Amino acid sequence: VLDGVCVTGGEPLLQPGLPRFLERVKEEGYAVKLDTNGCYPQRLKGILDAGLVDYVAMDVKNAPARYAETVGIPGFNPAPVEESIRLLRKSTVDYEFRTTLVRELHRPEDLDDIAVWLEGAPKYFLQNFVDSGNLIGRGYHGFSPEELATLDRLQKKMLRNLSALTQNHSKDCILY
Repeated sequence: VLDGVCVTGGEPLLQPGLPRFLERVKEEGYAVKLDTNGCYPQRLKGILDAGLVDYVAMDVKNAPARYAETVGIPGFNPAPVEESIRLLRKSTVDYEFRTTLVRELHRPEDLDDIAVWLEGAPKYFLQNFVDSGNLIGRGYHGFSPEELATLDRLQKKMLRNLSALTQNHSKDCILY
């Protein structure tokens, strides 16, 4: 019934016992997917080097210049995120990048900057923000289907170097 395990969070790389847990999962013969925000590149490197994951999905919150605003930490330096991007690119592990689009935080030019940052990545997903009702802050909104279609058209030219350029099955997620 079970083929694999997805380790998600919060940020799973904060857990000191994660490598041992992943070892045990792999010993049982399961595939492992790791979801991360990329803020702990040395921990990610250790897991990649040990062969403890089969797939990594990494959130890229926004363009580097707007990262601090998007994550809500004034002065946040996206250098660790950049290092995680480099590690994944050099790795033999399959991976994807994804950005959750929030109307108040993302502009078309931000997506252009992200496309340049991630140029050559095998997969990049744009996901529409959905308010779960359990947010710490209020006032964030996703984009309408029409706005997403416009963003899709605007981005195809810049994202041409990202593979696939196909629409995912979900109306709220675009795969490039």
